[in-house]
Amino acid sequence: MAFIHLSDIHFKDHENYLLEKKEQLLNAIKSTLYDVEKVFVVITGDIAFSGQSGQFDYGLDLINEVHQVIEDTIPNNVEIITIPGNHDCDFSKEDPLRDLVLSQSIESVKDEFIEIACKPLTKYFELEQLFLSDESIRYNDVLFKQLSFQVNSHKIIFNCLNTAWCSKRHEQAAQMFYPIHKYGPFLKESADISITLLHHPTHWLEPNNRREVEAILRQNSDLILSGHEHTSTNTSINDFRSNTTIYFEGGALQTDSLQESSFSIFKVNLSNQNLVKEGYTWNEDYYKKNIEINSSVVQLKKTSKSNQFQITDNFSEWLCDMGIPLKHPRITSAIKLDEFYVFPDAQVINYETRKENEGKNIINLKEILEWKDDKKILLIGNENYGKTSFCKIIFNNAWSKGYIPVYLTGKMLDQTDITTTLKTINREFLKQYVKDDPDQFEQLPKNKVLLIIDDFDSTRLQAKHQSTLLEKLNNVFPNILMTGKEVLKFNHLLSEENNPHLSNYLHLELKAFGHERRGEIIERWIRIGESPTSSESELVKDIDECETVLRKVIGTNFVPSLPFFILTILQSRESKESNLSESAFGYYYEFLIAQSMHRLKIKNDDMDTYYNYLSQLAYFLFTQKETEINRSQMIQFHHDYCNEYDIKVEFGEFEKKMIDAQMLVKSSNIYSFKYKYLYYFFTARYLSKELQTNQEAIKSLIGEMCSKLYIEEYANIVMFLSHLSKHPFILNGVYENAKIILNEFAPSKLEEEIEFLNKMIIEIPVIVMDDKRDVLEQRKERRRALDEVELSKQEITSTNHDISLEEDYEAFDIISKINWATKTLEIMGQILKNYYGSTRADAKLQLGQEAYLLSMRALNSFLITFDENRESIISEIEQILTEKDITSPDRAASTARNFLLNIITALTKFFVKKVSYSLGTMNLEETYQKILINNATNAVRLIDIAIKLDHDDAIPFKDMEDFLKGLKNNSNIFAENILRNLAVDHMYMFPIGYKDRQKLSSLLSINQKKSQTLQINSRQN
Repeated sequence: MAFIHLSDIHFKDHENYLLEKKEQLLNAIKSTLYDVEKVFVVITGDIAFSGQSGQFDYGLDLINEVHQVIEDTIPNNVEIITIPGNHDCDFSKEDPLRDLVLSQSIESVKDEFIEIACKPLTKYFELEQLFLSDESIRYNDVLFKQLSFQVNSHKIIFNCLNTAWCSKRHEQAAQMFYPIHKYGPFLKESADISITLLHHPTHWLEPNNRREVEAILRQNSDLILSGHEHTSTNTSINDFRSNTTIYFEGGALQTDSLQESSFSIFKVNLSNQNLVKEGYTWNEDYYKKNIEINSSVVQLKKTSKSNQFQITDNFSEWLCDMGIPLKHPRITSAIKLDEFYVFPDAQVINYETRKENEGKNIINLKEILEWKDDKKILLIGNENYGKTSFCKIIFNNAWSKGYIPVYLTGKMLDQTDITTTLKTINREFLKQYVKDDPDQFEQLPKNKVLLIIDDFDSTRLQAKHQSTLLEKLNNVFPNILMTGKEVLKFNHLLSEENNPHLSNYLHLELKAFGHERRGEIIERWIRIGESPTSSESELVKDIDECETVLRKVIGTNFVPSLPFFILTILQSRESKESNLSESAFGYYYEFLIAQSMHRLKIKNDDMDTYYNYLSQLAYFLFTQKETEINRSQMIQFHHDYCNEYDIKVEFGEFEKKMIDAQMLVKSSNIYSFKYKYLYYFFTARYLSKELQTNQEAIKSLIGEMCSKLYIEEYANIVMFLSHLSKHPFILNGVYENAKIILNEFAPSKLEEEIEFLNKMIIEIPVIVMDDKRDVLEQRKERRRALDEVELSKQEITSTNHDISLEEDYEAFDIISKINWATKTLEIMGQILKNYYGSTRADAKLQLGQEAYLLSMRALNSFLITFDENRESIISEIEQILTEKDITSPDRAASTARNFLLNIITALTKFFVKKVSYSLGTMNLEETYQKILINNATNAVRLIDIAIKLDHDDAIPFKDMEDFLKGLKNNSNIFAENILRNLAVDHMYMFPIGYKDRQKLSSLLSINQKKSQTLQINSRQN
């Protein structure tokens, strides 16, 4: 079959450039109709320019000529299918009644008023009737028609949507509406190929309506064809049921430009699922053909795959439910699970039992989405790791493939008797499917049933009885997905010696979300309900801000990097009820705590009591140098607290509420704060309250903590304290102690002290920029790299030496001091950004300037070390290169020097960017300027440029030009190269307009053609 896709023809009353191309158009169509049995000419709107009769006459003539040229080649096998577009509306006469109808809430417009709204399309409907046949029409009204055709043994359905019914002379994106719910039953009609036609791409619909329309169309359409935007695009979207929907947006056949004209022809072979799309574009005197798609793996026949067992509405609603009360600022209706679901990664515990996972320690759960017969999986993960969400996704996916999944929880399984258990399974089947009798289910081949047991550890059965039950289930059901908490790992149930019934299970342990998975959630969050007028720059800026927020709030596992917390933080960022900004990260922790408390419906009057109780408990643990407390100690603490504050709260009641709110966790009668950030936050809250009374003991404690920020616990508590209190004692304490760190080194100026580096460089390196780079793809690659770095850090951390409270500063090695410096920088930035509007200018300047100098002292500690030991370092690198046969002996010396220089370049950029990352916000612009005036060194100027690149909307061309002019007299190639690296990073991470990109490339000599590394002068010592 061939589908000729024409769109946006825009015939006017005169000056139709298309008429001059008509012969070439007909020739192009005729040339491709070999080996085709059936042709559908599909026009997705805008036959006319302004809905006038004469314009439709031109359209009718063209359609007839296209029909005839096809008929001459393939007799009696041509169908014409059209839908209206906004230009097919006749707005030449005022219609106050229609204006009144559309001025109301159009989603609630009654049927009788829809006829009034469609009056401007009267002349279009007259044309459409010429091509409709009663034989093909299954349904037809002014908003929707369904056409069905039989091609040999194949059934082809066209669902034709009239999105132009509510068009206006000057319509706006994201404000249109289409009542898709009225036509849902028709869209589910079974077919070998189901094609949906609509003029406006779905982003022209109101955001909530868009989500509803897209969900239904994706579920029931193999192909979706649209027009309107005059740009030909091809998009393929896969859903969680492994179904594929292909979108074709048609280009304009005629515009106001003589040289613009395009259309498409795609051919489908249902026998081998092959699809070929040919794009035709006007090329001066003919239509040039381009094969845009040639695929033999296209998945069609979506609506013909319907499962004979239909899911009940209630259970279907549960399968779509997010499971958390999530709100989105651009969406008013309920958010569905598949809109935000991101497949997590999992550690393979016994991957050797599965050949497809051989050699892989970590897999993404999407890899096991395709269920195969005789497959058993045990998925381990604690609370909030997304086990139930994955069960929902796998349920939907398996059902769409013809399996009959049944969902159970461990609590439902309280008997080892298989007959009783099968009755439980039958009972849940009847709840989940539209069936009155379980016999049909019981008589199914068991390899078509998928048993999903969620939270298996919640069963009341003891371990040995669990083993017995599992043995019996394995004998009946070849396909089982079982989930449970981490405690299962320590249960003898997982011992294959004692329990061989798990030996054929693939054991997976869910992992927290790394940078890559967080990035996927962020993109989904930002894209949902986005305006079609949003630019790529706005999108990337939003993504960057969200990534920064999550990176800082999650920190070093302060908050678990799990979907629940990630989505809550993203929600809080855009919440109209909060005063959150990307600068004041402490507010996000408060939001998380408040959300947990509010879920328990704790009254506002009681909230302060719980906050104070937790603050006292956290400080008690802090003073005891413990992170947990046993039950008897907890009860004693509770008793003492109630006496001190003269209140009466039953311990059992308080215990239950705090555990339910996920503030505390209880394990074997041992209590602790559930997450790190809760302990740090409430300890800091206690200190903040006490600091207001100016107690000397509290000041002394805080002073000691500020002087020992190299201790993780102290650094994190001071970080939260800097959010909760703006007492000048904290600022002064951090400032005074920052001056001590690495004070044996002068701050690097990136001037005379790097002369040894400039001598190593023969000429300025040619930095290469891929002009066709995809910013979003580049960000994905960076996230993957960050995940690898995080994994390496975890491995290194396990062998690191921990600094004790008693160790003296002089005893610290250089790495420990660097770590102390970077943590201090983060706290200094937090103070400055939290209180930029209420901290005096001189205090901001003092703290900000010291932050710059601290980072440059850290850099200089490395530079001096490299300078003093560079020959021995180069010699060792050279030896490794030779021994590993990485390079030839005659090139080993230059390669080693090159490698060293690149390491120093990366370190320098790190310390420059560290200041931008920690202190960066344009709210401190005046402070940055004063720091620059006081310290006009190359290093500080580079930091200033880095902050503007990272946080300002405009590229600081003038600052860059001035910086380069200052370097020319000093031949400081190394400093120039740092600037160029900063610029290239920015160009890769953010979309930049063509003119700015060209200007930046010219200014910094960035080559966009070929790569060249740093050239090293091997003759220098």
